[in-house]
Amino acid sequence: MKAHPAPPVRLSLAVIATLAAVLFTLLAGPGQARAQDEAATDGAVSWAVQPATEAGPDGRGWLELDVDPGTVVHEHLAVRNLGKSDATFKITAKDGYYTESGRFNMLGSTEPNVGAGLWIDVASHVVVAAGQTAVVPYAITVPAKATPGDHAAGIAASVTTTGTSGSGDQLQVESRMGFKVLLRATGQLAPGAALEDVSAKYRMSWNPFAPGSMEVHYTVRNTGNTRLVLDQSVTAAGVQGLADPTASGMELLPGEQRQATVRVDGVWPLVLAPISVEIAGHVPQSGAAQGAPIPPLETLHKQVLVAAMPWPQLLVLGGLALLGLGLAHGRHRRRKEVEQLIAQARREGELNAR
Repeated sequence: MKAHPAPPVRLSLAVIATLAAVLFTLLAGPGQARAQDEAATDGAVSWAVQPATEAGPDGRGWLELDVDPGTVVHEHLAVRNLGKSDATFKITAKDGYYTESGRFNMLGSTEPNVGAGLWIDVASHVVVAAGQTAVVPYAITVPAKATPGDHAAGIAASVTTTGTSGSGDQLQVESRMGFKVLLRATGQLAPGAALEDVSAKYRMSWNPFAPGSMEVHYTVRNTGNTRLVLDQSVTAAGVQGLADPTASGMELLPGEQRQATVRVDGVWPLVLAPISVEIAGHVPQSGAAQGAPIPPLETLHKQVLVAAMPWPQLLVLGGLALLGLGLAHGRHRRRKEVEQLIAQARREGELNAR
């Protein structure tokens, strides 16, 4: 299931716009995440959010669970107020997705959930005293008809401030900080992926003694019901490509797709250059990692031929050919002139002899 980011919101002089999801960040490992209210110049509003137990933060950077359809899982999160005054934080649970840059994100506050965000029941607000930590319980109710595989959501704590745009319009800015929630519903797991729209364009070097480069484009789509971690391998005319950071080690949720671009340097123009794209990957284990063995992901491979015309080299060869023809013509003309001089000298000699 794929969730899309919200469309842009236009500001007008008569309408107060709400800009959501300004600072939503996911933890990359154990530890705390911190957010600073952009509207506060003195750093008064600052907080941290992470998974917890009843006793407080437990060091997890995100929540990752195997869940059975029809069951309820009880968890906790911790909101720590790092500022110098009491603050009220809004708590939201929203569907999660990966952006084109490979970062995990969640739907905006005003966007309706259609996936795992609906499964999470959490308090709407929490008041945290300055320098204190509040532990908030929440429940994950897995639908009885939940499809097997991976479902993603995010939980965030946010504050909203009012500011003024450069044109004088009033606007509200919601700053969020949270963590991702990865849930794997038990059942038959079927990982799958598709490699589509492979194309390439040769970029020649006008220096005839230097190779050009190949720019390869393709799309990878997750066709299974598990999230995937994918790695790429791209070669052009036997030369290995340099991986796009957003494509190397990319992670895709079920139903998501990602466009990737890889540049391959050092490709000589040989009229036709074979392009080979290979995608391999695996299904990451869930937090519990107690389920049935996961089928391996089949390696994807496609090959195309791309025109790589050696125009600079042909120009050089054409110039050399013209130069050679000019030299040959000059030698032939000089030889004819010499022959004519010799013939004229003979005629003059014969006349003198008579």
